[in-house]
Amino acid sequence: MPEIKGKDNIISFFKTFFGRNEEAKHLWTTVISEDKLKQVNWGVVCKKNGELFTLTGTDYFKIENNKIVYLEVVGNG
Repeated sequence: MPEIKGKDNIISFFKTFFGRNEEAKHLWTTVISEDKLKQVNWGVVCKKNGELFTLTGTDYFKIENNKIVYLEVVGNG
């Protein structure tokens, strides 16, 4: 998955994802650290065209001045 940078690109990514899928359920864990790059491990079950599918992965992100300035979504397989 390509690197996504900038507010507009991040918003577009999530709007596209949720717009393509009829229903989605998420679970996640957040890795808390003092590093500038944060981590969220996630899993999602989605329904599209009546079929179910699952995705898992990790989001890496950076927040500056209470804003997301960097987001990388890495899917597992």
